[in-house]
Amino acid sequence: MTDTRSALDAAASEAPTFSDVNALAEFLVLDTDPQDARLTEAEAEAFLRLFLTLDQALRETISQKRYLHSFGVAEAAITLARHYGWPAPKLRQVAIAALMHDFARETDFETLLQEAARLNVPLSALDYKIPLVLHARVGPAWLKSRFDITDPEILAAVAAHTTCGHGMAPDIAPTSLLIYVADKIEHRTRDTAWHAPAWRIACAGEPDALARAALWCLDESVKHLIRRGVLIHPESVMARNKLLLLLRTPNTGDPNR
Repeated sequence: MTDTRSALDAAASEAPTFSDVNALAEFLVLDTDPQDARLTEAEAEAFLRLFLTLDQALRETISQKRYLHSFGVAEAAITLARHYGWPAPKLRQVAIAALMHDFARETDFETLLQEAARLNVPLSALDYKIPLVLHARVGPAWLKSRFDITDPEILAAVAAHTTCGHGMAPDIAPTSLLIYVADKIEHRTRDTAWHAPAWRIACAGEPDALARAALWCLDESVKHLIRRGVLIHPESVMARNKLLLLLRTPNTGDPNR
């Protein structure tokens, strides 16, 4: 593993690259902090088998360009998780969520609707009018039904990666926020206009740096949607409000503040 990022600042330069998915998977089972309990040989083999099976299914489902993006998101997610000092089990968790977040991204609208019905995935009326969110609804159901992945944090992170929220109570758990940010700032396919400032915010060293990075990315996404004149999913609005309240950002429009 080498650091090949031409960084705009020291924080961004932390992002590693891996030669292929095998190198990434081996890193996840071998790079264990001293305080973490090492995986047994059987546990390591089981994780490698699952991760490579997921990778193969992903390659068979999405385009090479989309796969490159997904791989980049896994790299970015691992970088952020290591920067925050998350333990090795958490790195493996975020790596799966990051790699598979776009599992259903290139599946056509009608098929996604059929899969949602088949797997009893609840959809709101607005979901039908904003097709992009459907892949984030079906993706977690596929991971659960096809690979028996039941980790609630993995499933929630995949579900929340498009709108930064899911359902009426937006999920702003750290794993979900990290995947949301990593999706926006991976360096293999994303524009540097996105990942340079976001990396600086995410790695600023503040206790709430991850939440602030997610808010910045969410704000940029909302601005982009407004410029395009398209619908904004209420989950994004609710997630933004929840992040603002969490960070206690001053609301200049509130006369009581």
